[in-house]
Amino acid sequence: MVPPEETTAIVPGLDEGKDYEFRVVPVNAAGPGDASDPTASIFTKARRGLITCASKIDAHFLASDFDP
Repeated sequence: MVPPEETTAIVPGLDEGKDYEFRVVPVNAAGPGDASDPTASIFTKARRGLITCASKIDAHFLASDFDP
């Protein structure tokens, strides 16, 4: 879970060489809302000779019609 004041999140444990899509589900005192549309596909790859198995998701690039 990401605190509401945060606009990014690190997703650990991703496998190198795979495509991932992410969705955001808003949650408040009334419960969870509808999931956002998926992000564009993100391909994980080796970075500077190291395997990068985390992806940073930026909430500014996600759209949601959720109104608490």
